[in-house]
Amino acid sequence: MNEENKYGVWGKFFHSGFSQERYNSLSADANNRATSFMESVRKRDIIIADDLTTHSQYAFLDQWVSENDELLTRLVVDIQRHILSVVQFSLPAHDERQILFKDASEGLRFYQMEKPEGYKSTFVIPMFAHDIGRLLEGRMYAPEQNPHENWVAHSKFSFMMLQELLQQPQYDSIPEALKNHYLYAVLSHSGNNGESYMSRAVQTCDRQQLYGAEGLFRALSYGTCLMRAEIKYPDDLSYETTLPDMFDHRSVISILEYCSRNMRENIGEQHAKWQRRIAVENIVLLMAYCDGNEELKRRIFAPELDPSREYGSKKRIIHADLLEEAYNQYEANKLTEDVKLSFHQAARATSDHQVLISTALKAIEGPIGAIHVTDSMRDYLDRAIKEMSQIERESLFHMMMVATKLRLEQDEIDLKVCKEMETVPQQFIRAIAVAARKYRDVTPDVSTTPACSPAGISAGIMSLQPF
Repeated sequence: MNEENKYGVWGKFFHSGFSQERYNSLSADANNRATSFMESVRKRDIIIADDLTTHSQYAFLDQWVSENDELLTRLVVDIQRHILSVVQFSLPAHDERQILFKDASEGLRFYQMEKPEGYKSTFVIPMFAHDIGRLLEGRMYAPEQNPHENWVAHSKFSFMMLQELLQQPQYDSIPEALKNHYLYAVLSHSGNNGESYMSRAVQTCDRQQLYGAEGLFRALSYGTCLMRAEIKYPDDLSYETTLPDMFDHRSVISILEYCSRNMRENIGEQHAKWQRRIAVENIVLLMAYCDGNEELKRRIFAPELDPSREYGSKKRIIHADLLEEAYNQYEANKLTEDVKLSFHQAARATSDHQVLISTALKAIEGPIGAIHVTDSMRDYLDRAIKEMSQIERESLFHMMMVATKLRLEQDEIDLKVCKEMETVPQQFIRAIAVAARKYRDVTPDVSTTPACSPAGISAGIMSLQPF
């Protein structure tokens, strides 16, 4: 099998690794496609704006979706197969686990809680596919020749790759209006709030992965291992009264604080309960990081401790009810003296630095479908931990232990959601759910799973292989 066929219709993008000429060509293609599409949206040649309620007002699209469940399922499986064909190029925080389990299950949770109707229910398709462009970033990863500041926006790569799939002849019968909703949701997911229900649903789900327990370990893997960010809270004293814009942060801890104070407005009346849970847990982790360090607590929680001072627009005060709930949860989850003692004993046997490296790598690499970091990425993590003070190292251990407990709870909830979604009438939703459940059972029993795919794919989503 030649390299192009190996990756399906994505062969033209993935057949070889980085060269400046190839990257320039791919970037130009992605930019041109995205610019042309958004220009059509601006001119209203493509209509994507709709109301942000769960109700649909497009009877034609609703009817088409209800009559073409099999084709939508084929599309889901096609996307899954393409992802598996290139997943070996994953970078930290955007690996197989993240795309096919965490992103997928968050979309299913939103669907379960909000119950969007008609064509809006199919937002789960762009939701689990919105970060496929990260896989192409991985194929083109060459940090010395192609530093991050020169990268094209990953959302444009995702748009280009999904567009390539949708242009296959077998999807000619999918209405252009529906394809455009998918493409817009993928293209607009990273940034300001979109104009359509699907785009806002995707953004809402995506943002729940940025902070909280999952967000911490993703920040360690993407921010530190890949982007060489610090872990510790910045020494810059200005952080006590103001914070930089989101994409200017170079610290794992400060980006978590930023998310606690500056999360964009999201949709979902019922899903708001889950959003609140993640927001509270993120504050819990910040509290854990300040454990035993009053100076750091004074800097991170300055607006809450001294509201009489003036603060920058990004250092917004955390609502008192969230803070109270977080404090109660922190008290219930903070480490026992026995656990703290075990850390010190392990640190004496090796070093606190080695204990933290081991703990972080286990969290980053341990879950099924997670990528293993390279030696150079491990070195960046090693450097970031060495740069921390002893008290901050102890606090990071505390934070990671609390985050591990919360993350395991979340994964169990995610798997429960996926199991429940395996019984819904829509085959395309079941296909997403069955694939996501793989990330608990290494060799799942397909025979106990409801049939979830049309004729020709009935061997089971669980047995999916790359091309």
